[in-house]
Amino acid sequence: MNTPLSSPHSTPLPSGSLAAPDGSAVRVRVDYPVNPTFQRVAAVVVHVDLPQSTVTPLPSSLGALTVRLTAPGCQVVPDVATLDLTRLSAATFHLTPLAEGPLLDAGVEVLRNGQLLQRVGVPMHSTARGGWHKFLWAALALPLAWWWLTGADAAQLGDAAASRLPLGPSAASAMHRAADALANVERSFRIGFLLAAVLLGSAGLSFLAARVRRRTTYAAPVALAAGMPQSSRGRPVPAYLTPVPPEELNQVQL
Repeated sequence: MNTPLSSPHSTPLPSGSLAAPDGSAVRVRVDYPVNPTFQRVAAVVVHVDLPQSTVTPLPSSLGALTVRLTAPGCQVVPDVATLDLTRLSAATFHLTPLAEGPLLDAGVEVLRNGQLLQRVGVPMHSTARGGWHKFLWAALALPLAWWWLTGADAAQLGDAAASRLPLGPSAASAMHRAADALANVERSFRIGFLLAAVLLGSAGLSFLAARVRRRTTYAAPVALAAGMPQSSRGRPVPAYLTPVPPEELNQVQL
């Protein structure tokens, strides 16, 4: 008895994971420091995103991408990295500026099978190490010295200067009058407090300016020609997937 060939227990193909057709697009985004510090290590992270659509291609059918960070005047580790589209992994580069100033022609190159697909520019400007700690020490030392100078007795200060320095009576008297005038200025305008406030504010502004700011740049989508997944290349087609000619269907018997 001839019966048609049927497969009631065959596994259906998943509707949301199909082999990627030619022209499937991926987009690269780069997270980088805008103002890396001179001779300090900063991280540049490269991500890859798949398009959001009703049909999601199998990432393994797209293979992998190679990325390279080029930054003249900087030390970059590693030289190249691979973005595995199967796991959507990220690549991290460690950048160390060796000079201060703008990092000209800095960018991330995206390659596939050795062919350059696109280049993503990452404008950066290397800055010097922040001097906020110098302003902080000055905010502590200078007001204290000023308060000691203006709070001391003017007569004793003039006599001490005259005894320790080769100064005449007129010079000692002049120092006495100068110390007395500075004390009057401090009592009237609180110069010590204003000096401390200005130096502390300068230290805060210097600290904020020295902080590394980061930015994320999104590249234009790149169309990738799909290929066979790496895991299936070189494997023979199973016998149960081999098409059966129509004339052989009637020859199948129980």
